[in-house]
Amino acid sequence: PLTEIPAGDRAARIYYWDSNLLKGGWFSRRVGDTAGVPVYTRSGLFADAGTMSIGFDATISPFGNYILSSNSKFLSSKWSLSQRWIGFGLRDVRKEDYNFGLEIQAPFQEYKDEPYEVPWSLKDTAFFVVVADTLKKYFPDGSSQVLAHLDGIRTFSVSPSERYFLMADDQTVYLSRPAARMLEEVKKFGGLLGRTTFVRGMAWSPGERAVAFAEGWNIWVYDLNRKKLSEFGTDAKVFSIEWISDSSLVYVEGDRPSDMQQLGRSYRFRISELSLGTGEKATLHERIGQDPLSISPHRSPSGTLLLFSENRLNGGSEVKVMSLDGK
Repeated sequence: PLTEIPAGDRAARIYYWDSNLLKGGWFSRRVGDTAGVPVYTRSGLFADAGTMSIGFDATISPFGNYILSSNSKFLSSKWSLSQRWIGFGLRDVRKEDYNFGLEIQAPFQEYKDEPYEVPWSLKDTAFFVVVADTLKKYFPDGSSQVLAHLDGIRTFSVSPSERYFLMADDQTVYLSRPAARMLEEVKKFGGLLGRTTFVRGMAWSPGERAVAFAEGWNIWVYDLNRKKLSEFGTDAKVFSIEWISDSSLVYVEGDRPSDMQQLGRSYRFRISELSLGTGEKATLHERIGQDPLSISPHRSPSGTLLLFSENRLNGGSEVKVMSLDGK
């Protein structure tokens, strides 16, 4: 068992949220810190559009001073399945009212119950959303900055330095280099006619020399300087990725019975480490009866611990900290 927290992690705060499903598709949510002190409590909308729906998780800014949450009061009549609009509101944690609200395009998700969190900037208090196929950066005063545009954009990731943007439509992954005004094709997926790809796990290496992403049972790593794409096969579908160093990463793979190719199997997940130099894989942690969508490991500030949550199918969740040797 883990017996000591590294010095570089002792001052770090962990923000979390929990929820309870209420009637009518609503969640009551509470965001707390490591001391268990509630930071924010409010009900939010669980959006449902025909056969597809997305749960929008409340998120707190890296500095702990703002909360983003879904709210139907900011949703107008232009909601449609094709555009997938959702209303969001931003508020200061010290105030009761919202600073402002806006409508955004939600990413296309593979599963009805797949949650989505709006990503925050690590440079300043701002967040990233897509509006009318345009990637934008929004600030607490309601002002915004246009970053990139991609017709049919389905998902994206902004690098920590904000020098690069990774974006994907239904068949292709692109890298945007704003300083050079370049949009380059990283990976074009082939396959059956009409098959939609679901790119997930977009993650940037610590030095931003590479970016990783997954689709199905494969992980791709793109070297930004050499413009070289490397492919690594896995033993199951990949749900999330996190870098450990510039030469290794961890990823979550697993099964969901709702997948046609996984019918008859149980929910399960495995956290594995991948060495990019050798291609060798090592299992760090695995569980049966746990949904792989809920894991999403995060590297601690010291780079020696992983933080992740486990969502038990019979109810309840746990937030766990694990060393990189799996203990």
